[in-house]
Amino acid sequence: TELEPVIQTLNLLFARLTSSFEREREFVSHAAHELRTPLSVMKINLHNLQNSPSDINADLPKLQEDVERMIQAVNQLLMLSKTNPELLLQDKDKVDLLETCQSVIGDLYPHIEQKQQTIELIGEQQFVLSKPFLMQTLISNLVTNAIKYSPYQGQIRVDVKKVGTMVLLTIEDSGPGIPVSMRENVLKRFYRTDDAVNRGILGSGLGLTIVAQILATHGATLTFSDSDLGGLLVQVKFKIDDGLPH
Repeated sequence: TELEPVIQTLNLLFARLTSSFEREREFVSHAAHELRTPLSVMKINLHNLQNSPSDINADLPKLQEDVERMIQAVNQLLMLSKTNPELLLQDKDKVDLLETCQSVIGDLYPHIEQKQQTIELIGEQQFVLSKPFLMQTLISNLVTNAIKYSPYQGQIRVDVKKVGTMVLLTIEDSGPGIPVSMRENVLKRFYRTDDAVNRGILGSGLGLTIVAQILATHGATLTFSDSDLGGLLVQVKFKIDDGLPH
């Protein structure tokens, strides 16, 4: 009887260690898988350039695209490695979602301007118990997706508000949206919709996986629905923490 709590504690520790080892194994496997493809394509393009120097103007854009894809994949993998649940639970503080949205939109505005899109930020100051890096990563991934999938001169809307005991972050766009049948899969690692592949939109399929991992640590939820802008509506719900610093 006296040893039962010790056994339970040890079993819990072993389960956490097993889970940690499994995450590390999966991360290495996924990283190798994700980096192998762009490296192989770059090798082929470099080979073509060596054999046909006269076609350099035609092949250089392809090589540049491969490099961009590689950089994006590495950045996403680094973000994924930083979202270890054990690390995320340490040293949380209150983070202003509205201020973070303003910062992210400012950082991404050159991409918005390049596509001549319009973006609207609505809401009021709302705090969640988190880390600035995590909320920046979360919002940046969601807004980046809205920019990428919205058409030229498209619309994006970001809303932060409190409803009852929840803080809601909503991001809408005027893109093609995601079919209902695919919405459960988009949070899986390396999953990309047929539309993204067919349109040649750069991506590694890790952005929403990172979002899901951050949300799981915060006990938050994410839902997809149709936006009145014509595209996708993504809504994140945070429970207001009683222990939130004032």
